[in-house]
Amino acid sequence: MTKNDLLFASHCGFRKGMSIETNLILAYESITDLLEQDVLVDVFLLYQAKAFDNMSHCYLMIKLALYQIENYVAQWIHSFLSDRIQIVTVYDERGDCICSTPVHIKSGFPQETKPGPTIFNLYVNDAPGVAKNGFELCADDSKLFGPAASTENCSSLQEDLRNLCLWAITWMLELNPCKCKVLHLGLNNPTIVIT
Repeated sequence: MTKNDLLFASHCGFRKGMSIETNLILAYESITDLLEQDVLVDVFLLYQAKAFDNMSHCYLMIKLALYQIENYVAQWIHSFLSDRIQIVTVYDERGDCICSTPVHIKSGFPQETKPGPTIFNLYVNDAPGVAKNGFELCADDSKLFGPAASTENCSSLQEDLRNLCLWAITWMLELNPCKCKVLHLGLNNPTIVIT
């Protein structure tokens, strides 16, 4: 994926030589460049809810085809994720084991495996393409940012935010509104509320 330049350049999650610190530095540099030019900046910190659990296996296969991943690799990934079941086990007051009916898992991946995070990177890799303003991605966390000095600037950020929300809904990845935040940066930032 790295050799063929498949991943968004500044996607820092689960990549060799990149980390959450790399992600923060990239965003910090872009944002401070704007602030040093006396540009007001709004930053949206976006967090996906249960992203690793919600990754649709069916939609993943569509994305693998769009990236023109070799068929044998796509089939291996499909096989890796297929035929998994989930069972809930509890013990009653006598210590007897009670198990639920097995349910087939149609989304998510085992996080403790080597290919899981890489597969997730492919799943979210197209998110930056829907934003016109600055966008940094690290696994299930992202930052959308841009100038906020005019109504046009704020409308542009609003459009990006809507597009990212639609992208998340389309690919069955919801944003967690309790963990999403907005930062209004710069002297005299009017803190225009974007809904």
